[in-house]
Amino acid sequence: MNQEKIAKAALLNGVIIVREKEDVSSLQNKGEYGTLLNDGSLRLFPEEALYLVEKGRIKIYKENKEVSKIELISLFSKRDPLFWIKYTLYYDLRKRGFIVKEGFSSVTIEYRVRKVGENSSFMKYLVIGLREGLKVTFAELENIVTRALRSRKIPIMAIIDKEGNISYYSVSPLT
Repeated sequence: MNQEKIAKAALLNGVIIVREKEDVSSLQNKGEYGTLLNDGSLRLFPEEALYLVEKGRIKIYKENKEVSKIELISLFSKRDPLFWIKYTLYYDLRKRGFIVKEGFSSVTIEYRVRKVGENSSFMKYLVIGLREGLKVTFAELENIVTRALRSRKIPIMAIIDKEGNISYYSVSPLT
């Protein structure tokens, strides 16, 4: 049986970095994970790193000690109170067969997304996550849609309820 090698990543100042060339290549080729850095290493954003740990694709180490899934969740949640909601959305998008990259804003929950198998690196959609019950003004909604359209993305609103269920809505401007 051909078992896939588990990649190693380092937790350095809160950033997850994959350095081994073979691991970088594997993660890039099988799922297009991470952002390639100038030195050839790969930076994973928190949701992506936890997803890969859950899937058994990577192990993350800090000072030669493996960091557990619970420790990662705790660390990421302390840094970002919206981490678990972001992770819920990230996980759901991956499960549905999408390539997921970080969005443009660090204030809102958003991801640039395209379907696996689309033969382009262009991320077609901007998925904006909103917690159910969160009040959003029409002006804020218009701003989100305008930002997505300016970046040539189709805006998708993802409403995340208390149980972690997600409903997706395509959004278009009024003409």
